[in-house]
Amino acid sequence: MSIVRLRVTGDENQAEALVTALHGLPHVRGVEQIADQMRGMRDDSSSNALVDDIGQDLHCLEVAVNGQRNSEEVRAMVEQNARELGVVVEFVDEF
Repeated sequence: MSIVRLRVTGDENQAEALVTALHGLPHVRGVEQIADQMRGMRDDSSSNALVDDIGQDLHCLEVAVNGQRNSEEVRAMVEQNARELGVVVEFVDEF
């Protein structure tokens, strides 16, 4: 089993639509939304309420996938759905 980690920048409805699409894939064992422990804290700025601090929500997702080869299919589906939903997706190694 492999884990695909991604950050989704968009509203709650868009993130939920992406999670629903992920659950529909045959090799996905589970999708978990990870709580952002440092919500609102930035290490690159001491200013509060910057545009990107108060903008759209950030959602961190971990997707459990059967096999590394299937992970590439999941990534491709996420990229396609991100374009359709109008969200930004970033694949990361860790949160």
